[in-house]
Amino acid sequence: MSTMEFVMGSEVARAEEIHRIEAASYPGDEAGSLRNVRLRAALPFFYQMKEGCEIVGYINGSTCTSATLTEESMDGDDVTGWNLCIHSVVVKETHRSKGLGSLMLRNFIQEIEAMGGAFPSRRRIERMSLIAKSRKARFYIRAGFEYLRRSPIVHGAEAWYEFRRDLGMRSCSQYLAFTTPNSRLPWMSGNAAAVVEWPRQVLVAEGADDADARDMQEMAACFKQAETSFVYQEGPLVPLLDATLPLFHRVACHIERFRDEFDHSALAAFIEEHVAYEGDPVASLTEEFGESKLVNRPVTLRSACAVIAFARYSSRPLAFEEVVGAIGLADLKGLSDTAQVWAVLYFAAEAGLPLSAALRLAGAYQSRATELLPGVDEAAFSTVALDGASAASEGGAYDGAAIQRAREAARQAMAERTSPILPMPLPQFQLRWFTPTVEVMLCGHATLAAAAHLFAKEDYLRGITEIRFRTRRSGGLVVRRDPDGRLELSFPAHSLEPLPVDDAVVDSCFEAGEVGRVWAQAFQTYSSPRTYTDVFVVLNANYPVEGVRVDQQAILKAFPKHRGMIITRAAGKEAFESRYFAPQSGIPEDSVTGSTHCALAPYWAKELSVNHLDAYQRSARGGHLRVAVDNTRVRIAGRVSEFFSGRVSLP
Repeated sequence: MSTMEFVMGSEVARAEEIHRIEAASYPGDEAGSLRNVRLRAALPFFYQMKEGCEIVGYINGSTCTSATLTEESMDGDDVTGWNLCIHSVVVKETHRSKGLGSLMLRNFIQEIEAMGGAFPSRRRIERMSLIAKSRKARFYIRAGFEYLRRSPIVHGAEAWYEFRRDLGMRSCSQYLAFTTPNSRLPWMSGNAAAVVEWPRQVLVAEGADDADARDMQEMAACFKQAETSFVYQEGPLVPLLDATLPLFHRVACHIERFRDEFDHSALAAFIEEHVAYEGDPVASLTEEFGESKLVNRPVTLRSACAVIAFARYSSRPLAFEEVVGAIGLADLKGLSDTAQVWAVLYFAAEAGLPLSAALRLAGAYQSRATELLPGVDEAAFSTVALDGASAASEGGAYDGAAIQRAREAARQAMAERTSPILPMPLPQFQLRWFTPTVEVMLCGHATLAAAAHLFAKEDYLRGITEIRFRTRRSGGLVVRRDPDGRLELSFPAHSLEPLPVDDAVVDSCFEAGEVGRVWAQAFQTYSSPRTYTDVFVVLNANYPVEGVRVDQQAILKAFPKHRGMIITRAAGKEAFESRYFAPQSGIPEDSVTGSTHCALAPYWAKELSVNHLDAYQRSARGGHLRVAVDNTRVRIAGRVSEFFSGRVSLP
């Protein structure tokens, strides 16, 4: 296993080596000359991607004072320039099609923005610009560049297009969390939260200068959402390249990660016509991985890629005959019977076929396949098929004992397996939440919104099913993406203790006419450490939650040091409903509040003697949650819908 290192700074000594990579990466009339490569390698923003001592990728550029790019502005370097013209984004041929180019570019942008665009003895960089061919437009747009114009520059035979990215412009969005399932208009329910990708660390040590907090607070006031999440990725993302993964598992990972790059219509046509797919996406994977150890015919590799991609993302399931034609069983000739059977079973498993269909697919080898899978059930099938194919690809024996071990391992692991695991460490982000008036220490729906934003906007998270956040007062938080599209939070469970006030104080929080018949019990919530508490009021069973009228000023007066007040009651044998009022935080009534369920879920789990419950927050908008109590943790799941996305100018 190896790691990539990203280095910012001049590298003149290796200019000739860099030029050789440049010359091998561009047509002769587009590659930079040795003179230009040497000039750009000497500049402080030359950026290298290294594997050990080897340079496997780089980004070079120069600065100019022109707002748009011309032949003149791209020639040479002006230390008074504020526009960084990117000339080359290059990945060595041996390392292409692994997503390293997008990672390198993202890390490059992040480092320059973290530095505020400042380099010694130079004017601060305010913009990045580049020209690219049309086929690369999507790559740069995903990296945060915007299309400007068709470039007047003539460089080679094809037309060029100009893109730019202003420093300080960051991705932002608004999401609605805990929306009503199966709703035709999801934005009519749930709780809205804005999300902003902050250019600097949002977490600071206790007692340290927290200058950005004021800017975040002011921006939250501008968004006027109940909460705004501010996220920052910790450090550059370093991919792990694990060459020990089985070949087809790695191919599936790449299809999972770059699925939007595949031409679905071409894949569909390939399946329907039962011919080998010759398109560029699959061919590039063939180039990257070489010929399979398991199946030594490239056409089969291309076919397998197409089957996997189409089966996973088509709107209809694959028919048995389609898979038979697609994987080209004739291409398996020359392998041992056992290897052929494992190849067929693996393709079937990756195509999403059930065990019964996989056995039919084995055709003449059906009896042998049955022998190789004694007692394997549907849940364990794909894992056992993967293990068997891996062993067969290495030429190893796969006897009954090995089958038994694989089956036992599968029964333990298969319940959690939803897709191939991308060979990349889980990214971690810093996270803070602000209302229009104050910072809050925990916000469930805004955390879901932040995770939904990152899953949707960041290409390198494709294939990853969970994101980790670090927070100021609520520790580490994990958001997982379920196969059905829900996002799930794992929060610490909160406890209840008696509310140390007279009943009359609680009575005062309800409007006249409600006193004496609304509530049955009153508590206050606390977590460990006790970062905040809520008032927790259990209503009388016969009093509807939606009918309660509270006195906002009375809540403020009675409980100025509490975050807000929860009211709740049971709504069935495995369900409850609630409302939440937080005038202390500038929120008269919250639409849906994930964090209150850290106390609600444990309370109702104990009262109703169940650990999995449906929850409904009966505000004007309303929202649905699924909650589960697991010892000292509460899992809170819900659907999240995007309302808008864009970019915002940050200080």
